[in-house]
Amino acid sequence: MTSSVRKKSLVSVIAFIVSAVVAMTGAIFVAPFASASDSDSQGTFTLDLGDSNTYTSGGTGSLQIGYAEVANGAKVTLEIPSGVSIPDTALVMPAGNEAIKTLSRDGSGNLVIEFKDPIPSNILEGVLDIQFDVNQVEKSSKETWTWNLNGQKTTQDVVVLAPGDTQRTPNTENSSSKSGPGSVCYPAATVTDGVVDASALADYTATFTITVKTAGTARTVKISDVMD
Repeated sequence: MTSSVRKKSLVSVIAFIVSAVVAMTGAIFVAPFASASDSDSQGTFTLDLGDSNTYTSGGTGSLQIGYAEVANGAKVTLEIPSGVSIPDTALVMPAGNEAIKTLSRDGSGNLVIEFKDPIPSNILEGVLDIQFDVNQVEKSSKETWTWNLNGQKTTQDVVVLAPGDTQRTPNTENSSSKSGPGSVCYPAATVTDGVVDASALADYTATFTITVKTAGTARTVKISDVMD
């Protein structure tokens, strides 16, 4: 009986201590945890790359970042594709923007946007226009650029024109084609007593155009044709 009483007393003491801890802290253990929505806790951000998909080597391009319900002091990074860079001129704070504190580049050249703390209560949303530089290329090419704004990736299929190439769609692959004039008037053949005489065609010169495109350096092309 004595042993049982002692065990019950010990259990009662432990229960009392646990109850006291819960009463004082509100929980035995409260630890921070991550959730799927944590990446969006800084606010809502959108990336608008515009309608252009053709850029010039060494030229510029533009994009617009939209933001709404941004947390005070939030820092957002726009990871840029390898074909572009953020110039110093893009880091100048736009006049009239009361929500953004600073614009900077990280060690990888990505754009970092830091918002004010606090953000004025009357500002619920806004946009930021950014101009970027297109890197130099030696020959025109098709590329896929990947942008990453605060964990949201956007891919963009573009054409980068080499210096001096003014074509809307440059030669990015080898191809060939053949075409003749829109209207051709061949010499008429004659038929005499059931015999067809096409000798007039023997001296006829047919004009046609052969177009050969190459994506790289010049290459040797052999051309032959047979009139059927």
